[in-house]
Amino acid sequence: NHAFSNGSPVPINGFAIQVNKNPFGLAPAQQLVVPDIAPGASAEASIPMAPGQLLSGTQPTNPLFLQVAIKNSLDIFYFNVPVDLAVLLVEGAALTRDQFTQVWQRVGDAQQSTISVSLSSSMDAETVKRFLAFDNVHYVAQRQVDGATLMYMSATTCNNCTITAEVSVPLGGGQVKIGTRTETASLVPIFEASVTKRLTTN
Repeated sequence: NHAFSNGSPVPINGFAIQVNKNPFGLAPAQQLVVPDIAPGASAEASIPMAPGQLLSGTQPTNPLFLQVAIKNSLDIFYFNVPVDLAVLLVEGAALTRDQFTQVWQRVGDAQQSTISVSLSSSMDAETVKRFLAFDNVHYVAQRQVDGATLMYMSATTCNNCTITAEVSVPLGGGQVKIGTRTETASLVPIFEASVTKRLTTN
C-alpha cells in the first residue's frame, strides 16, 4: 500500500505512476487510482506489479529497489522503493533432484558462496524448511552428515534465474550454514540477505 498525505493548502488529484526499467522488468499492472485529497487529509492506494515488462538488461543490485516517479497536480515526486527478493521468487517452482544436481555441478565448488546465520531462536531442520518455504525457497532433498541435517533447496526468480542452496542445520540448531550456487552471480548476496532476514526475524 502507498499512503499519500496532503500538507499543501490546495486539494491534489491527477495521480499517475511511472517505474523505470529494472532487472526483473517490474511494471504497474494497472493505473494508479487515488481519490482527490483535501488539504490536511490522506489516502491509501495499492497497485499490483507485473514482471517481465520493463526489462533493463542490467544485473540486480543489493539491496533491490525500484526507481519510481509519482505525478499529481502539485508536482512530480521521485522515490527508491525497496523490493524483497521473496516477492520475485516463483511459487511451486521446486527443481527435481536431477535439475538441482545439474545446476549445482555446473556452478561448482569454486563459485559457491557460504555464510553462517545465527538463528534468533533454536530451530530444527523442519522449522528451517518451513520458514524458507514462506519465501518460495523450495525443498529438494536432504541427508544426515555428522549429526547435522543437510537440506538442498532451490528457488527460481520471475525472470527464470535458478538459485540452489545447501542448508546445514546442526543438532540443536543454533547456527545454520548456507552454501549458495547460481549461474547468476549477482543474485547471491541478495539471496543470502533474504534468507538471513527470514531466519533471524521470527
